[in-house]
Amino acid sequence: MDPAFTIDDRTGDVHIEGCAFLIGARTTRDDVVRELADRLEPDAKTNAASITWHRLRSLTFGGESASLSMCFGPRGLQSISFGVSLPNPALEDGWPTKQETQREIAFVCRTLRAMWKRSFNGAATFAWGSVWASYDVFSHSSSIGLRYGPAR
Repeated sequence: MDPAFTIDDRTGDVHIEGCAFLIGARTTRDDVVRELADRLEPDAKTNAASITWHRLRSLTFGGESASLSMCFGPRGLQSISFGVSLPNPALEDGWPTKQETQREIAFVCRTLRAMWKRSFNGAATFAWGSVWASYDVFSHSSSIGLRYGPAR
């Protein structure tokens, strides 16, 4: 089975089971490439503003298949987005339905509540940043992730 990742609500650190390395606000691109090379997708994406995305594959979250994308800016890790693939998804023309996307969001919220032993209903702000899990009406998909930076 693929290793699970967890999120520490006190620090914002992401821990991958069996790995001593923590992904967090102070993580650099070089750290990720050095420490997680065996799990990184081979083609990092960089745009004209020097924003780079690195994607980790073959993970689980809450016992379900998951992937995680890290967004690095000029000053380091800015955010992490992730998605979960639930079994038996409802599809329409090969794409998840709105109900399927909402099922994924509900699963992530339940998993984070259990992981953190506290309330989480789709958005939370912490001293280290924020976490969200919501339906994006523009892309008709889930938007789930962490943003590092001072609480707003």
